[in-house]
Amino acid sequence: MSQVFASTPLGDLGAAASIISLIITLFIAYGVHKIRRSFLAKARLPELVSRLRAHASSLSGHLNDFARFGDQARYELARSQATLRSIERKLTAEHRRSCRSVRKKIARQRRQVQIGSDELASTYEEITLLVEALNEYQQDLQWR
Repeated sequence: MSQVFASTPLGDLGAAASIISLIITLFIAYGVHKIRRSFLAKARLPELVSRLRAHASSLSGHLNDFARFGDQARYELARSQATLRSIERKLTAEHRRSCRSVRKKIARQRRQVQIGSDELASTYEEITLLVEALNEYQQDLQWR
């Protein structure tokens, strides 16, 4: 039976319709993925960004008395890295890149034997910059 339709215009039309429907399905799946990510970001980002802000505040406290709290900074970096990983999954590609670069920097610092106060200050600065960028992203999400 399939041999009969394979060489007819109806068979060609069916094949073309099948390919077109596959392309449309892929576009719809991509659109659903973007909508899902957007809703997830609207729901979870405020809490995650405030957590990241708290991690940055703790790092700032550790920097103020680095001689006493320098070892605890490593634990705060670990918590920051976990929060960044969670945030990263909810962002668009543009914002995901900046989040990933901060997370990778933290991972490199955590692998070091000793973290210096200058490196920690640089990481604190990047986390603070990322928090501000995420605040702007959250406000942009309100208009979508």
